[in-house]
Amino acid sequence: MKSKLLIFVLLMSSATFFGQQLKAEFEKKIDTVQSDNKKEILVTFNVKVPKQPAFEGAKVTWSVDPTDVSISETEIFFPLKREIIVFKDKDLDVPFSIKFQRKNTRDRIIKIKLTAKKENTEIPIDPALTSEYIIFVKPFSEDPALTKKKGYELWLYTGTNLDLIDGIKAEDLYFKANYLANIKTKGNKSTRSWINIDFGRNRYFNDIDSLSGMSFSQRLPIVNPDSIRQVVGEYKTVKKVETNNTFVDIYYLWNATDFSSETSKLFVTGGFSLNSQSIKTTYKNSVTVSDTITYPAGTIIPSRFGPMYRNTNFRQNNKAIGFGFVYILDEEKINVKTSLVVGLNNFIYPNYIVYNGDAVVRERYTSDPTAFLRFRFEGTVLNPGISLGFETFLRGGSDPLYNVTLTKTIDFEQLATLFGTLPTATVSK
Repeated sequence: MKSKLLIFVLLMSSATFFGQQLKAEFEKKIDTVQSDNKKEILVTFNVKVPKQPAFEGAKVTWSVDPTDVSISETEIFFPLKREIIVFKDKDLDVPFSIKFQRKNTRDRIIKIKLTAKKENTEIPIDPALTSEYIIFVKPFSEDPALTKKKGYELWLYTGTNLDLIDGIKAEDLYFKANYLANIKTKGNKSTRSWINIDFGRNRYFNDIDSLSGMSFSQRLPIVNPDSIRQVVGEYKTVKKVETNNTFVDIYYLWNATDFSSETSKLFVTGGFSLNSQSIKTTYKNSVTVSDTITYPAGTIIPSRFGPMYRNTNFRQNNKAIGFGFVYILDEEKINVKTSLVVGLNNFIYPNYIVYNGDAVVRERYTSDPTAFLRFRFEGTVLNPGISLGFETFLRGGSDPLYNVTLTKTIDFEQLATLFGTLPTATVSK
């Protein structure tokens, strides 16, 4: 008897739904949202379910329909409840909200569809209604802070050099302007070719040495015309070398797409560098042993020793051509640039200098071409725009040079917003 009753109920239920379609729809069919400078994107949509006595108690549910370019459900924050109960005497218009992380990589979509069930029996939804809702997610907005959309970066780095040789000390101003851009076709289509230009000034680590037991001799002023006095002895000194470097780098980059992704790119690079270096050498001398010797006038005094070391300041130039690799990691929060370049460096320096006091009277330069290796690392936290950089320059026959920097990084367009438009004479009025 019970089994017959169950069959009867099921048949009646089927008869009720047969030929009928439940009415439920999204308020809108399509939405377009753009990534901006917010961490998350929030989208709100409404589902309308009118009163329907024949389907009282049925549940209308929405879910994401996956596609090839859709955002994965694991990347979406859903509300706890995603269903609506149908009433026989009440129209419903229920809002729902979803959230997902901002990404500036490519166009994506979220496709949401409606389904309906009652007591585990699926109910068809009226096809004339909007039972499918599509959200197009565009990767970039008009926010000028998202410079990646333009295919170039124009950044200004200002800060300080950090000297780690004698404790961590800030040493002088560090400045660099960097232009990184994609070389596009006439149709403004991106290519695998890029250009990178650097211009700036930095200071390498100070080179500090301590020398002792150095011999010296010094002729004293004549007081008695019948005698000559000379001081001889030993001294110790602390030598400090400061190297300030002004540089221009122009390099071509070719994207190795087989080893790259949307946020991680490897480039093969080649180009040239021009460097002008000011080298200041100071000596802090301390006499440890001395003796004054008096000779009769006319005596030939032996020149056994020389004068103490004294301060010098001269300039040298470097011209280099190099080839290597550049790796750029460009995530939502950080930007990391790493480069390794090897090549030929032509070192032009003075090998003969005559001083009159502290002034250079005569000098002769020579050039010395040899191999070099340069490694650079630059990591930037995009918000608030703080960068930490490291560079080492190794040249055959020379001591290694090191540089560490801590800077504030500013996009030129951000800087431009602080000022008004600059008029030019060629603009017609």
